[in-house]
This record gives sequence, C-alpha cells and structure tokens, in this order.
Amino acid sequence: MERLSLVVLQSSPDEWAKGLKKVMHAPEGEDDYLTLKVNIKNGLKGAVKDIEKDIINSMLLKYDQDKDKVIEELKIGRATFFRKI
Repeated sequence: MERLSLVVLQSSPDEWAKGLKKVMHAPEGEDDYLTLKVNIKNGLKGAVKDIEKDIINSMLLKYDQDKDKVIEELKIGRATFFRKI
C-alpha cells in the first residue's frame, strides 16, 4: 500500500507534529512510512521535487547507500534516480 500524507501548517514545530499525528496512522509495517516536512515556498513543483529527493535520500540511508536496492524498491529507472538526486 502506498500513501502520502501532506500536512501544511503555518505554526510551530510542536503544532505541526500534533497536526501530523492526527492525520497519520502507521499500521504494522511502520518501516514503509516516512514523515517529511515540506517547504511550499517554491510552489507545488518545487515541493514535489524536494519530497522526491528526501524520499530517495531516506531510502539510501535505510539501505546503506545501496543505489540499486533503492531503485528497485522505488520502481524507478536508473536515469530517473540520478536525475532526482
């Protein structure tokens, strides 16, 4: 199952975290979920670009910098992977 939960709050980090907890309910496979703060100052395209980069970087950490494993898990091409990082 894939899910993206996006919460934009113009408030303190504590308020942001409380708002996110209300929205996000991670079931048993918590390793498959990632929480990111999103900067919307560069518009939606910029936010999506940042999210994609953050997801790839988080996956690289999870898989000890194994690019091939990240590419396989994200189901993206090698060229796409390198373009997005």
